[in-house]
Amino acid sequence: MIIQPGTTLTLETGEYSDFTYVGPFLVLRTMDQAELVGTFRERHPPEWVPYLQSTLDNWKKMGWPQRDKGYWKQPDTNMFIAWLTKEGYIEDIENHDSWYLGSYGRFEPQIV
Repeated sequence: MIIQPGTTLTLETGEYSDFTYVGPFLVLRTMDQAELVGTFRERHPPEWVPYLQSTLDNWKKMGWPQRDKGYWKQPDTNMFIAWLTKEGYIEDIENHDSWYLGSYGRFEPQIV
């Protein structure tokens, strides 16, 4: 999808209780979603991070399986949002506020 300059954009992440949104932002430059994701992944490839030896030793003592000795650290959503800002694709919208109205369909507005 192409997102045009002047669009108000909210970015969403997570699922279920972890669902969240960031924004809104003002789109400053034409954004081709597929192209941006490809460029970001190209510039921020996954990185192999080995576990500390002390962690592996503790797992061995507890009898936990050691299928591997580390993990692939993926670029995260916060990095992507910061990159979009740095590259001049988005900026914060001034004079914006949010109001929490409740959860699970209950009307329980937060008054601050």
